[in-house]
Amino acid sequence: MPHERSKQRSLVKSSKNMIRKFSSGSGLKRKDKGVGRDKPTFCVPLEAARLHIRLEFIVGMYNAALNRFSANQTPNFPRSCRLTDPPPPEIYVDLIEAKGLPGEFSPSFIQLQKSFIKSHPVKLKNLLRLVKHWYLQHLKFHCPKAPLPPIYALELLTIYAWEMGTNEAENFNLSRGFVSVMELLLDYKDICIYWTTYYSLQDQIIGNFVKQQLKKERPVILDPVDPTHNVGEGKRWDLVAQRAAQCLKQICCLDKDDYQIPAWDVKRARSIQVTVRSQNREDLTIWVDPYDPIQQMQQQPELACLLYEEQYLFFQEPGCRKQQTLRSHYSLADYGIFSDVTIWLSGRVNSEIQLFIKFSRSRIYGYSMRSNDFIGKLMRMIEENEGLSPGDHILMFQGQPLHMDFSLEYYGIQEGDTLVISERKPRPSFPRKEQHGRYFF
Repeated sequence: MPHERSKQRSLVKSSKNMIRKFSSGSGLKRKDKGVGRDKPTFCVPLEAARLHIRLEFIVGMYNAALNRFSANQTPNFPRSCRLTDPPPPEIYVDLIEAKGLPGEFSPSFIQLQKSFIKSHPVKLKNLLRLVKHWYLQHLKFHCPKAPLPPIYALELLTIYAWEMGTNEAENFNLSRGFVSVMELLLDYKDICIYWTTYYSLQDQIIGNFVKQQLKKERPVILDPVDPTHNVGEGKRWDLVAQRAAQCLKQICCLDKDDYQIPAWDVKRARSIQVTVRSQNREDLTIWVDPYDPIQQMQQQPELACLLYEEQYLFFQEPGCRKQQTLRSHYSLADYGIFSDVTIWLSGRVNSEIQLFIKFSRSRIYGYSMRSNDFIGKLMRMIEENEGLSPGDHILMFQGQPLHMDFSLEYYGIQEGDTLVISERKPRPSFPRKEQHGRYFF
């Protein structure tokens, strides 16, 4: 036993010497082991005498970027700042330009991650412990070999649910909080969460990178301290949702009358502030879910009265001259808009546009219309030209039925778009029921 302890102490001492040499850059060569591009790495061999197993750990020094985040190495940086304070934007720019693997730089941000969690109220930490207990005992225990999302992902989801559901209140119902997290896990395909506590989207490089991150397949849960790490990517969220659905049926999620405890109202993505500008009117500010169709935003009373006057919405990227018309059947997320944004109203010249109408058997015909023409006018033209019975057909655009009393512009229909015409489904007929010699419907 003393001999083995001596070997262990010798091994630890040797490993520490290797790390010191590695940190100073002397005596060790760079070796790419998939840890990143041009990042110094080395192998530390460990042997277990009893089990006769040799393990090799690839150690990468991820703190190179954060080394600049200190008073000694950054002359212009305040000495009062600590590693728990937001790093300068240049550090995140360096990490983004390094093009590392997802989560590769997370070890450098452990202190910031701990600081983010610890900065929240005590009762929220109790909710975090409850969710962690569920994760270990009711999820990890039943799926030990599955690639489950890390507990850190569920901690971030819990914090987000608390922020949105209670408006960051320190006192809240713990049971409702737990049920809210479980219901949020059921809708994992709609989750898109990020924070701007430690990095800002105002920086062009960081902002553009985060926008691309948020366009990825959901769930998207960006690490609040590391925008390069989507903690929910590539994991078995379907298994998590299954266990959450089972949990919602248990007594812990039911009230005394065996009804499910009501959950908080938690959106699956943060709302953003949209400022609408026009030449002769004051700015209009509205709050919009970036994943809602733009058509839903246009139906808000303040904006609808402006659009009625033959106006259309467009968006222009900072530093870009090209204007992008916001189409009604798209969402702001489709245009990469995830943060506060300014859009403009502009008058439209009602020139003719060419549309294509697709019939059954792949027949396609063209029609010339104006952008402010109503769907009803187009439908009457089609019925006259094709000899169709009035009211027996409907027009569809992007899978959405078009109403006769709205214009082409309202639906964002533009030059070259294709509309599909199809027969209306007949209303179901109910058999007549005979009663006392009379027929009733």
